Amino acid sequence: MSGRETKEWRVISSSTCEQPPGLPAWCSAPDESFSNAEVEIWRVPSQLCGAAGKQQGDLDTAVEKISAGRRAWVLLGRRHAAGPEGGPQPDVELKTARASRKHAVILRNWHGQVFLMDLGSSHGTFLGRHRLEPHKPHEWRPGEAACFADRTVELFELRPWRLAGSMGMSAVLHSSNPTPAT
Repeated sequence: MSGRETKEWRVISSSTCEQPPGLPAWCSAPDESFSNAEVEIWRVPSQLCGAAGKQQGDLDTAVEKISAGRRAWVLLGRRHAAGPEGGPQPDVELKTARASRKHAVILRNWHGQVFLMDLGSSHGTFLGRHRLEPHKPHEWRPGEAACFADRTVELFELRPWRLAGSMGMSAVLHSSNPTPAT
């Protein structure tokens, strides 16, 4: 390893927010016997996606790796002022000001599959190039990029946990244009 410092893993073990309404009945923590149930989410600043000439170390330090562990659901949204009327914060903060406070939720099922559901946000949730229909779960497959409200700020990519380190990030980030059409 070079002298560069890599970002720490962020593991979401429990939630301080209440369960969003309308979660499907099948939403549950993955069974521990399924080896493919562990996934991680890479948060990538948009300016690095498709950027030619980036060094591997630059990408390693810019990508934030988030592990959902074996949680059944993870809330994504914009942070808001704390206080009695503020309420609990989302599990994962979205960096864009255009994001809703309760923007989207990552869902899991017993088999470890991952789904993404927009919670009726004003500016939308995108999986690949497609805007998701609100309140309808869509399977999020490893390698697919998602963005929330504003593709110019950050992108998220779902990665299988055991394979995440086996492929250089620059190969993944430069393999396709993960931003949605607007």
